[in-house]
Amino acid sequence: MVGKKEQKISDLIDFVTIHDRLPAKGDVFGNTNVFALSLSIQGGKTYHCFLDRLKQHPLLEKIVEKGLLGKKKSGLSAKKLSRTLGYDDEIFKTNQQKEMTEYIPCDFLKGQDEITAPMRSVLIDWLIDVHLKFRFVPQTLFLTVYYIDRFLEKNRIAKNQFQCVGITAFFIASKFEELAYPVIDEILYMTDYTYTKEDILRTEKQMLFSCDFKLTISTPYCFLPHLIKISNANDKVRCTALYILERSLQEQDCRKYLPSMLCATSLSIAREINGQSPWTLPLKKCSIYSIQDLDTCKKEMLSWVRTKHVELHAVYRKYKSNRYGNVSNLNF
Repeated sequence: MVGKKEQKISDLIDFVTIHDRLPAKGDVFGNTNVFALSLSIQGGKTYHCFLDRLKQHPLLEKIVEKGLLGKKKSGLSAKKLSRTLGYDDEIFKTNQQKEMTEYIPCDFLKGQDEITAPMRSVLIDWLIDVHLKFRFVPQTLFLTVYYIDRFLEKNRIAKNQFQCVGITAFFIASKFEELAYPVIDEILYMTDYTYTKEDILRTEKQMLFSCDFKLTISTPYCFLPHLIKISNANDKVRCTALYILERSLQEQDCRKYLPSMLCATSLSIAREINGQSPWTLPLKKCSIYSIQDLDTCKKEMLSWVRTKHVELHAVYRKYKSNRYGNVSNLNF
């Protein structure tokens, strides 16, 4: 299991991701006093081995910069670090260019004899619960689904091996994205030991080849933090957009749209549901999408959110909690 320091860092990242602000006095997340933790990092006294992970969030870079001023860790001065800031627009555009080459066709299941779209939805529903148990960053979940779909596009899978494919994709994504990823015994435990260590490792090798070892993917979540920043979205809008995006992961037809369009549409819906203008000029300029461009995707995403499935509960249950602002109870 993860250590105490790793868990505290995860709590801090979760807090900032959800609230889009740095901790204030008295803020606690999980069992962690995130305000005291941020002060400790700023003082450069400890946790320096986690600086690379903290720098992945724009707001947390401020904490890292202050810590570097005190300790000069990793050979990076605060002045050098500041030069890496302000490239959000360029990163966004690069991701838009990349997504064109990472496209998975909507009919990626056509070669499957035993696997169906409803089965895929149920598997992802389970993986959303697994992801929540580990309290991993959102990108890990989005990468997991991408790896699954790419594998399904290129390999014919037996029904009894489908869960193995799902948990292996999660295993790869967590090793790529997380600082403290699960050991293989934890992965086996999540499947109730249905599979062996050899099954997981064999599937992992096949999946890496299916992805051509290209694990850095422009998922819908990659675009969200920058659009959130541009729109000055509050916590409710942010959580609503994430709810819509995670629900869309369960739909095979989500592959009809580019990740950047899914992200832009989810934010537009979230803004409108929460009483704001659906789209603004800065959002149009950044995303290159007009509000009219989003119409078709918007209708389909709303239908996904509104449809109640007997077997799909994970996303609704997750975003019904106070931690995520009860946004799944909003009137879509």
